[in-house]
Amino acid sequence: MNFQIIFYMLLIFAFGACKESKQKTPENIYITWAAHDQLSDTVKLTEDLANKELDAFLLLRSKGVKLDYFLMDSYWFSKHTLYKSFNEHWKNGHQAFFKKAKDNDVKIGLWLSANVLGWSENTRWLDYQDSLAGSISKEKLWMVMYEGDWPKYFDSVLEHWYSEGVSLFKIDFAAFFAAKEGDLGSKYSESQIDELNKKAFYKVIESFKKKHPDSQFIAYNGFFDPLHPDKKITKWWLNIFDSLFCGDPQPGQVPSFNFMQSIALFSDQMFWTFARNDVPISRIDNSQFMLSNTGTGFYRGKKDWKNMLVSTLAKRSMVQTYYGNIDLLNADDAGWMAKTQQLFYQMDTLLLIGDYPYQAQPFYYHLKNKKGGLVYVVNPSQQVQNIQLPEEYKDQSSHVLFSQKGHQNTISDNMVSVAPEQSVLIGFQEYAKQGYSLGEVDEFPVPNEIVPLEIQNRKELPKSVLL
Repeated sequence: MNFQIIFYMLLIFAFGACKESKQKTPENIYITWAAHDQLSDTVKLTEDLANKELDAFLLLRSKGVKLDYFLMDSYWFSKHTLYKSFNEHWKNGHQAFFKKAKDNDVKIGLWLSANVLGWSENTRWLDYQDSLAGSISKEKLWMVMYEGDWPKYFDSVLEHWYSEGVSLFKIDFAAFFAAKEGDLGSKYSESQIDELNKKAFYKVIESFKKKHPDSQFIAYNGFFDPLHPDKKITKWWLNIFDSLFCGDPQPGQVPSFNFMQSIALFSDQMFWTFARNDVPISRIDNSQFMLSNTGTGFYRGKKDWKNMLVSTLAKRSMVQTYYGNIDLLNADDAGWMAKTQQLFYQMDTLLLIGDYPYQAQPFYYHLKNKKGGLVYVVNPSQQVQNIQLPEEYKDQSSHVLFSQKGHQNTISDNMVSVAPEQSVLIGFQEYAKQGYSLGEVDEFPVPNEIVPLEIQNRKELPKSVLL
C-alpha cells in the first residue's frame, strides 16, 4: 500500500537558529538507574556497582563514544541526613569515586527529589526532621515550598554538592500539591497551593543557576503530565531546566507483536506529543536508551540496543540520556556506537514527517545538512508499507544504512518498502556511501507478511481476572 505523506507537523531544528542550539553536539548523560532498581526490583546502587559502570563508561569513551556526565540516580543517599551524605553501601565514602571521575574528566551528576520524603511510610527514603517542621505537610511525607525552611535547605543541598564538583542535578518526584495542615481549603485552593509551591521552587533553581551558570538541571516526574503537557507550564519550566523528560520506557498505545518495538514506539509517541505542544526538540529528553538487567528495563539486557540508539539519535535532542547496564557493551559494541553517534552528529536539521505515532501508520525523522540527509522510517502497522521519501531526494543516490533482518528494503521511484513493525535508516547523497553503513540486526527478525486470524468462541473473562 502506498503511504501518502501527511505533513501532520513540520518541525525544523536548525543549529544557530535559537538560543538553546548553539552547541553542535549534545550533552550526553549516563544515568545509573536500571543498572540498579529499588522500586520494581531489589538491586541496590552500591559503590561496587557504580565503579563497574564508571569503568564501562571509560571504556566506551576510549573507543570514541561521546559521554559527558555520570549521574548517580536515586538511593545514593543516607536516609538520615536529608541528601547531605552517601549511604552505607559506599564503604569507602563517595570521595574516592568522585576523585576517579574527576581524574578522568568525567562530570558528575546527582538525583534529588524536589520535596518528597517518600510516597508512603513503607516507601519512605528520607527521615522527617523536626528542624524543618515549618515546611512539613500534614502527611509528613512531602515538604511544602511556599512556607518554612525547605526552600533554603534545598538550596543548601545544591550548594553542598556543587562545592564537591557536582554540576548536574536530575530533579524527580515533585509533589506540588503538598500543603501544611489546615491550609488546603481554609487558606488556599488546590490550584493556589500548586502555584505557590511551583513558584517557590522555581526561585530556588533560578537563583542557584545565576550563581553557578555552569550548572545544569533536568526535570522528571511531577513537573508536568507527560501524556498531556501544558504548553504554558512546560515553557515556563524551560527557563530553569535544560531538558524535560517525556516519560519512562513502557509499552506504547499501538499494539505490537514485538514487545521491544512497542517500547520504542512509546518513545516516539511521547516525543511527538511534546513537540506538538511546542517543547523545542533540542530540549526533549526521550529517556529511551536503556540497557537493563532489572525490572525497570524489563530485564531486556542489551536486546535491541542498536535500534534504541539509532532511534534516540534520530530525535536530535541536545540533552541525551543513556541508562543502565552499559557494562553489557564490549569494545566492538563501543566502536559501532561511536560510528553511529558521529554519523548523526553531522546533521544540522530535523523534520518530523508523517502520521502521528498513535495512529499505527508510518512516520519518519528526516535529518539533513548540505551534504545530504538521513531518513529514519518507522512502520508501526501490521502490513508491508511502500513509503514515499522526501521529494528532494528523487533521482539522488540512496542506500539502506541500518535495518532489522527479515525483509529486503527496496528503494524504487523514491519509495522504500518497510515490513510490519520495522524501522529503517536510509542515507542520501553523501550518506549513501557504503562507508556509512551500520549493517543489520537479527535479534527480532521482521515478517514479510502478517495475516489476521479470526477468533471464534470468544468468552468474556470475569472482572476479577482482569484486575
